[in-house]
Amino acid sequence: MISPYGPRWVGGISKFVLALADGLREDGVECYVIVRIGGDGISVSELGGPKLVFLVRALARLLRLRPDVVHAHSHWYTVLPGILFRALHPSSRLVFTFHTPPVVQNRPSMVFMSLLLGFCTAATFVSRDLKNRLAIRRPRAQYITYPAPERQIADGTEGERFRSQFSLNNRSVVTFIGPLVWPLKVEGVRRLIESFAEVADKHPQSVLLIVGDGPLKTELESFGHTLLQNRIIFTGYLGNVAAALSVTQVYAHISLQEGLPLALLNAMGLGKPIVASAVGGIPEVISDGQTGLLVQPEVRDVARALDQLLSDSQLRERLGRAAFEFSRTKLGWRKTLDVVRKCYEART
Repeated sequence: MISPYGPRWVGGISKFVLALADGLREDGVECYVIVRIGGDGISVSELGGPKLVFLVRALARLLRLRPDVVHAHSHWYTVLPGILFRALHPSSRLVFTFHTPPVVQNRPSMVFMSLLLGFCTAATFVSRDLKNRLAIRRPRAQYITYPAPERQIADGTEGERFRSQFSLNNRSVVTFIGPLVWPLKVEGVRRLIESFAEVADKHPQSVLLIVGDGPLKTELESFGHTLLQNRIIFTGYLGNVAAALSVTQVYAHISLQEGLPLALLNAMGLGKPIVASAVGGIPEVISDGQTGLLVQPEVRDVARALDQLLSDSQLRERLGRAAFEFSRTKLGWRKTLDVVRKCYEART
């Protein structure tokens, strides 16, 4: 597998890749992971360098490993080494996975990406929305590979330690989890902060918890503390977010751009009531009024949903239970691995 990010770079792409790699290894598949940044030096090799340098280093590594399948993720510079390797080893297979909509969607960039995909034997998408939106023609073998909740589950002790560490005793916690890197995603968090400010006085025991780090964190933190003072907490990066989720009463994922956020799926896997913006693949797992509340990413809509959930414990319990049941029956890394193994067998 070739990915832009490894385990030391927080985000859904790195976690998706690692979960696939772990599952394949458990199935007896010899699996190597190559990343540009965030490697751990153990099971994930970091090659580093600018994109073109990484491309050359990745190709050299492929030529040494001679894999049967190359599975590239997210960016052009991860798939191009696989294309060059496949030109020298035509019997190999090449798979590409889209995780989020391309940041730049002008015609030249899309034509370039379409040309690269023409050399792949299969493509996968983390949501049906993403597949439909991109509407690529090649390769013909195309699959939906939904992510699934992580296996990390916090026990009661971890949750209590977390609650004490951040002074959350007797507080109703509204939580967002995600990297504070991409402007359209961080704009959603900014709107969540504004929305929480609208209902904070009505729910004086509530607090907003923002878990994640990135280059936009400092600006967002200043905005949040100016608006909410001590009613908002920024934890920074957490290696295991399960403890934060375990103390959460409402999980709020408000964003203007998504594929299918892993943090939201983790919240579902722990049975948390959810309010989320109806963008990307989120409506594929959150059915409004059944497994959560779907809103437009506007302050008035988000504030109304937060107030509804913070005011009604029975609604929180019902939505959380339904989210957990959906996660248990419809999502799972075993299901995703079965689809991935199928696409590895695809031929042009």
